[in-house]
Formats: sequence, C-alpha cells, structure tokens
Amino acid sequence: MKITSIRTGNYIFRTLFGALLLVGMQYGVYGQIYKNPPVNKNPKVIKLPNLGIMDLFDGDTPDSVYVMVGNVGQVNAGGFVVRLSIRKKGERAKTYVEKQVSGLKAKTDLPLFINIGQPLAGLEIGVFIDARKQVVESDEKNCGKLFPDGGVAGYLACEGF
Repeated sequence: MKITSIRTGNYIFRTLFGALLLVGMQYGVYGQIYKNPPVNKNPKVIKLPNLGIMDLFDGDTPDSVYVMVGNVGQVNAGGFVVRLSIRKKGERAKTYVEKQVSGLKAKTDLPLFINIGQPLAGLEIGVFIDARKQVVESDEKNCGKLFPDGGVAGYLACEGF
C-alpha cells in the first residue's frame, strides 16, 4: 500500500508541476502586445553621382586620347582620377597615364584630352574613370577601350581590364 501511495503521490506531483510550468510559460507570452513598426510614407532616397564615359576617340593630335567624362547622377562628384592603360598589340606589358579631375557637377560633362606620349597607332588603350574608387556611385560601369583597329567600347564594367 505504501508503494502505491508513493507512486500516486509522484504522479500527482509531476502532473501538478507540469501544469504549473505550462501555465507559467504561457503567462510569460500571454498579454504581450506586438506592434508593427510605423511605415515611413516619405522614405529618403539616397542620391549618388554616376560617372561614365560619354564619348571616347582619338584626340586632336596623333598622341592624345579624347575622353568625354559625364556625371549623369543627381549630385556632384568629388575629385577622381582618370587612368589610361596602354598596351602595344601582341605585348603583355602595360604603361599607365593618369589625369586628376577635381570634381564634376551633376548632369554635366567634362572633355579631357590626355597626351600619352606616343602615337596611338597599334595601341590598345583602356580607359578607367574613377580608377581609385574615390567616388561612391550608383553604377560603377566606368571603363572603356580604344582598340588597335580603331574600334571603341564604352560604359563597361572594369573587371577583366
């Protein structure tokens, strides 16, 4: 009889303890009010400059490159560097020429004539706008190329140049 009453007592104790735990856990969650965060009806739009190559071709002399740099973004761009990489056809080595630009207002263009110190004939010339990533932009397609055969490509991503 004693063993049965101990088992019954343990059973009742475990049942009551489990019920108390269940009620206690629900009590901790019950009554909490979750509010949705307020919706901003006028979100701030981050405006950034967007530099790019508007035009690119041989310059007015046999050893210069003409690059029209534009800022089509909605805010002014700070200072940046335009870099030309020069490679002779069939060679792997490149030489570089850089031109510092002090800044560019929004919705404006800037013509640059960059002298490379050698005739353009037979050269592949890569053009990098904002070569040192000094300007945070909305679009980073800042590269172009002048090919030895006279072809031109602009508004390219700079990977693989």
